[in-house]
Amino acid sequence: MSTEKTIRDAGFSSTSDPYKFKKDNSTVTVRPGQGIIVDHGGRHNKYGSNTSDSFLSNRLNK
Repeated sequence: MSTEKTIRDAGFSSTSDPYKFKKDNSTVTVRPGQGIIVDHGGRHNKYGSNTSDSFLSNRLNK
């Protein structure tokens, strides 16, 4: 499963920035080689680029 599919399955949609996905007040930014930033209404969490899709799915579906 790809990271992008995991993010879309959690209900996030793409934006004009090809690396950013949005859902309500939350955004997910995926920068190749730099990791994943999840912003839940001002609370930021950064994950490494080697984060597993299952872990990411659990974090996004909370």
